[in-house]
Amino acid sequence: QGQAQLELQHLWHRLVLTCYRTMAPAVDIMSKCVAEFLGTFLLVLTVGCNVVTDQPVFGGVSIACVLMVGIYSLGGVSGANFNPAVSVALGVTKTCGGPGLEWKDVVLYVP
Repeated sequence: QGQAQLELQHLWHRLVLTCYRTMAPAVDIMSKCVAEFLGTFLLVLTVGCNVVTDQPVFGGVSIACVLMVGIYSLGGVSGANFNPAVSVALGVTKTCGGPGLEWKDVVLYVP
């Protein structure tokens, strides 16, 4: 049963990647870098504003909302890896055989 489940997972990953590649338009590297910079900037600005204003009630909500808007608006361009840890985790996932980022792309996202 373990081998069949592994083959099913591999088939599912190939199907998802095939659908994603056929639906996603080709994006140049400059657009990806600008999208990552903009998303990271908005996230850091929101966290900074919450720290300065000392609003504990809606701090988490505002950060979550900005992150959600950033992911929905910029995810199709760059993948919305606004945190370098996410980019590294996707690189490790790709190395282990799953879907993820190539290391040459991870280097561009991690400052």
